[in-house]
Amino acid sequence: MLAAAEEMESGLRSALDAIDSARKRLQVSAALDTMEYLKRSGRVPGVVVALGGILSIKPMIELRDGEVKPFGAVRTTKQADERMLKFLLEFGDMERLAILHTNAEPRAKQLLNELMSRVRKSIPVIFCS
Repeated sequence: MLAAAEEMESGLRSALDAIDSARKRLQVSAALDTMEYLKRSGRVPGVVVALGGILSIKPMIELRDGEVKPFGAVRTTKQADERMLKFLLEFGDMERLAILHTNAEPRAKQLLNELMSRVRKSIPVIFCS
């Protein structure tokens, strides 16, 4: 939406082209503390969620080609944060970064601060609480 807003002065076609271009470059990834909502959505069977809970599995997922796909799993929140940080650092140049969290503001801010301390250029950041 930001890309479209930035192009609106150039006209509707330019804004639509900006949306299409941004959609192709957009990367969405998440570290989940629980698989409960994956179960509720029907993406993961209840028995897998129960086993994952017993083993403290934290799934790592991404939105790719319009579908939610797993890209890993870890056992602790710290490992999830480290994996997400590594993933973001390996991603390359970012135009923008949005950090979203659900009731984990200190953890999200810590991840953001760690990332920004390692990135060489300034990135516009959107932090959603």
